[in-house]
Amino acid sequence: MAVADIGCRLIVASAIARILHCLHDNDGRTVSSGCPGMTAHLRREHDRVTAEIAQLQGSRQVLETMLAVGSELPPA
Repeated sequence: MAVADIGCRLIVASAIARILHCLHDNDGRTVSSGCPGMTAHLRREHDRVTAEIAQLQGSRQVLETMLAVGSELPPA
């Protein structure tokens, strides 16, 4: 696992840990305890993760293009 991947996972885990006390179990179903700002915080984190995924997908596409071009070149 890459250092950047570990960092991203820790950031997400940290965000979840900050709001975990706002949730409780109700007959096997997780429900909110009504902490102010929890939903807004989760939406911001969701948007941040979505943007990071889009950036990573773009980076992967660039790498795939470079690999495709590189495989067409004669060996050095």
